[in-house]
Amino acid sequence: TATTRSTALPITASIQLQLGDRVQLATLGLSGRLQGNLLATLPVTGATTARGELSLTGGKFNPLIGAAGISAFPMAARVVQKEGQKWNKKSYLLMHAMGANAGGQIGSVIAAAVMLSVLAGMGIIK
Repeated sequence: TATTRSTALPITASIQLQLGDRVQLATLGLSGRLQGNLLATLPVTGATTARGELSLTGGKFNPLIGAAGISAFPMAARVVQKEGQKWNKKSYLLMHAMGANAGGQIGSVIAAAVMLSVLAGMGIIK
């Protein structure tokens, strides 16, 4: 009996994604029409990369929610609430800001844990 050997063909894929006029984005504090294009490259070896340009048009966003994402807990959320009410007396942003604020706290803890594990793996700390 003869043994056949199969070899995989090395294939690199390039995928271009173009967003048309009908792509809508609506999320907490951000809404509008998303336009642009991305080129994703999936090489045989190495990391997948994407590059391009996306733009948000015809919409609105609330920059205060992003301001609460820092880890100055809970003061940043209070500042967001206070600033938001300067523009709209009926707005109540505190709970949304606290969510982003808690997310910033969790992200800081995870980043610190990863950094400590890397330093321990290198033998710098025990």
